[in-house]
Order: sequence, then structure tokens, then C-alpha cells
Amino acid sequence: MSWGGFKKVLNRQASQILVKSEDKVTDYEFEYYERAYKELDKIGYRLAKESQGYLSSLLLLSRSQLSIAESITKLFQEEGSQSGIRENNLRFRDEYLSRIRDFDGETMKEVEHEYKTTVLEPMERFSEYFENVQQAVKKRQHKRMDYENCKSRARRVGGGNPSSSSLNVSKIGRVERELQLAREVYEGLNEELKVGMAELVNLRQPYMEPSFEAMMKVQKKVSLGAYVALAQTQNLVSAVDRDGFANGTLDARMDNALAEMLRLTTVQCVYSGQRAL
Repeated sequence: MSWGGFKKVLNRQASQILVKSEDKVTDYEFEYYERAYKELDKIGYRLAKESQGYLSSLLLLSRSQLSIAESITKLFQEEGSQSGIRENNLRFRDEYLSRIRDFDGETMKEVEHEYKTTVLEPMERFSEYFENVQQAVKKRQHKRMDYENCKSRARRVGGGNPSSSSLNVSKIGRVERELQLAREVYEGLNEELKVGMAELVNLRQPYMEPSFEAMMKVQKKVSLGAYVALAQTQNLVSAVDRDGFANGTLDARMDNALAEMLRLTTVQCVYSGQRAL
């Protein structure tokens, strides 16, 4: 703020000391629209924040899934010849990694671009409207104070004992002109803001509906893309494993494998140490 602007603000605040209740300007209609605008501003800010967090979570989930697939590949990577069953497992591992990479590198990049274009960017533009309105509200507050100060000054000048001197007549005329100008500036901005805030509140639904629809389409694209990517690996899963997963025997096989691991001396030492901690 410049020095001139600082002095103007200081003079405006100091003049408010002389303003009485009869000089105050109140517009209940403006206050109603201002409350509605502020509530919508809070909701819009929270919605934009959560929408950005949703995209970040989707991208993080995809990256984590890719990291798991890469870790599985390294875990089962072996050299030399493999048995027929082992080679089938390796093909499944490689196919799984390939599908997850495609999903993360293609589908999620498309999703990120579409989501930013159809959801985040419209919400950012909507938030910019609120910032512009907020600046106008601050300006209206300053003009209201100027109007109240002019009313107070006109009341004090007009309430005195007027003399016939041309100096007092000239002063009264100047104060009245200042009052008229302050009233016109304030009322013009006040009416403009009431209309603008009412339109902004009423436009919230038609403005946001396309973004909500786009968000649902993005969610569908992510779910369908993940399903298609994993479904393409089903032909590499043996019929025995598919049946075992369906009837629960696969879980029993996993429990037996874990039980055998617990019987190993190394595992028992580590497990006992963790329980002791």
C-alpha cells in the first residue's frame, strides 16, 4: 500500500469516530446475499480442495499398484531353466506387470488430463469469481464509510447556526455536493454487487453440473480400465487356482505355506523377537 493510500485509510477510520447511529447505512438485502455468497464460497473452497485430493489419491494408488507389481517381479526373478508350472507363473508375473504399466502410463495419464480439464480448472475459475466479488465487497465497504462520513459532516455543518457569510454558504454547498457524489457511488456499487452475488449464487448448480458429471465419468473410466487390465491376465491363471479361489481352498493352501514358514528356525527367531518387543 502506498503512503497516500495509507493516509486515506487512516482518515477514513478516524472520521468514523464522529459518525452517529443516525448516519449509519444499512442494507438488509445486501447482507442476505452476502451471507449466501460467503457460504457458497466456503463450500466451493472445500469442494475444490477435496477434488484435488481425490485426483492425488487416484494417482498415488496407481503408482503404488505399479510399485507392488515391480516388487513381485523382482521377488520371483530367477535364472536358469524353470519347470512348466514355474514358467506359467513367470508369464503371469510378466503379464501382470505389463498390464499395470499400461494402466498407469496410459489410462491414468488420460484420466489426469481429463479430470484437470473438466473438473479442477472449472472449479478454479469459479473460485476466481469469488475473489473478484470479495475485492468488490471491500471496495463497497470503503464507499459505505465514505458515504457515512459525508452524512455526518453534512449533519454537523447543517445543524450549526448559519450566518449570511458567503464562506458558510459555499462550505454547505460543497459538503452537499460531496454527500450527493458519495451517495451515488455507494448506491451504484451496492446495487451492482447485490445483482452480481444473486446471479453467482443462482448459477452454482448449472455451472457445477457438467463437472460433477465429468467426475462420475472419470470414476467409471478408472474402474473399468483397472478391471479390463486385470481381466486380461485371467487366461494365465490355472483352472485349479481359479476353483481354489472360488471355494476357499486357495486360502487354506496359503495358510499351510505360512505354517511351514513358521517352522523354519530363522522365521521363529524373528517372530519371537517381534513378540518380545
